[in-house]
Amino acid sequence: MRLLTLIKGVALVFIEDWFEELRQKVDRIEKEWATASTEKQEHLIRQLKQLRTCSDQVIDLWLKYEEKLNEAIRMIKQTSNIPASATESLVKEYDKLSEAKQPLEFSTLLEDEQPQMELHKELYEKAEGFYHLRLYEQAKQHFASFLEQAPDWESGRLYYAYSLYYCCDYELALKEFRLLTRTAVSPKVVSISFNALGCMYVQEQKWLEAIQAFEMAISVRPQYTESRYNLAICYLEQGDTEKTMKLCEQLLAENDQDWQVEVLYLRAVRQLFARYPQKDIERMLKMYDPNRNLDSPTLWELAMLAEQAGFYRHALSCYQFLLERQPLDAGLWHAIAWNKWLLDGPKQAMPALKKALTLAPEHPDYLFSYGWMQLATGEITSARIAFSKILNATENHHLGLLGLIYAHEGEGAYDQAKDIATTLIQKQDQYSQMLGHYQLGKLSLQQGNQIEASQYLEKARSYSDVVPEVNQWWERCKNTKDHVQVTTNPTAGISTSTAEW
Repeated sequence: MRLLTLIKGVALVFIEDWFEELRQKVDRIEKEWATASTEKQEHLIRQLKQLRTCSDQVIDLWLKYEEKLNEAIRMIKQTSNIPASATESLVKEYDKLSEAKQPLEFSTLLEDEQPQMELHKELYEKAEGFYHLRLYEQAKQHFASFLEQAPDWESGRLYYAYSLYYCCDYELALKEFRLLTRTAVSPKVVSISFNALGCMYVQEQKWLEAIQAFEMAISVRPQYTESRYNLAICYLEQGDTEKTMKLCEQLLAENDQDWQVEVLYLRAVRQLFARYPQKDIERMLKMYDPNRNLDSPTLWELAMLAEQAGFYRHALSCYQFLLERQPLDAGLWHAIAWNKWLLDGPKQAMPALKKALTLAPEHPDYLFSYGWMQLATGEITSARIAFSKILNATENHHLGLLGLIYAHEGEGAYDQAKDIATTLIQKQDQYSQMLGHYQLGKLSLQQGNQIEASQYLEKARSYSDVVPEVNQWWERCKNTKDHVQVTTNPTAGISTSTAEW
């Protein structure tokens, strides 16, 4: 049997192959079941029973191996005369592996807790093994039996509480965690129990109780990273962005590669910007470079949050990491161009944008960005052609109309620009009407018609918080000394602000 051969030293990769073969067998059984005859289904059931028996045997063998390995490491640690650095490296490596396989940080939990009764050690380690394998139902049963014999063994009760939780026995789990917070001697057990209570309160959206639980966990163990992170989430949920950011900054100072903290920090920044749009927040923020090893959904979320918070270089790094994995994604090339433009200007952004258009030449958003960048560099004719191409495909494309207004304005064709702006006024939504009035007011003022301009701009001022340029043109209109005259400059009046779109 291959499993017996493995124990004799065949490369570890065969273990993965063997388990993959077992998974494929289960997949085949699932696929064949729906169309199988009665006789065939009986055969499939026998196969499943064989696979179940095999799984039980593997678990039993693994538990025996794990028990022996634990004994060997403890014996070497306690009796070795070899210099401490050598044995410490062995123990640290074991702890590292243990932590990697555990859903909770229990790898060092027993260091301060000597076994109360050697008699119960075997039952404890068997239950612990089931827990590490995430077989929580079996772990719950074995820990329940263990606690009947050793009710004061704190780590056993903690494992039992978590096993209850993962088996969805929430009421019993809550009871066990509360008991541990009142009776446990180990600071680690107490802090983990408070943290677990906080997580359960969060599930019930009891934010104040959760905050109290996480604060208690931190008071017992001030450097408890999980509770500090959880507390930051609760603060953000309650709208306390400053406290969230302070906690995140502390955590990032300790580990600047913690992407979960980075995402939380960016959410707090976004919330702060939404609440205080006029405040100069950037000076009080410090950002960290994203990690290229993050998974793609996380990089996407980081990029979008960074864009919304105004951290374009941070967003650009995320998109570049994503592009390494998806080099033919036109959307990524466009996102890179967008952020390069905001950081360094249109000339630096244009190569990436042309790549996006090569991959998706008819995409209206990419065409609009191309036209808008051409406006910013004075290439008015190229911009007009790009915007016209959008409108040929979609007659009432909002951004295409807006871009064409600016193109005609840049060429000095004010009447043509005003004709298009008038079509915006005729639309049903108020935002389009506002843009139409704003463009007509601006164009009228450039033609020297102050009275007509003031009438249009007055109607657009209700949206000045969305398009700040409205107030700038309104101020020009009020002051006759600031009349804007028609000039021969082809880009006169062209704005590169993105507020309008």
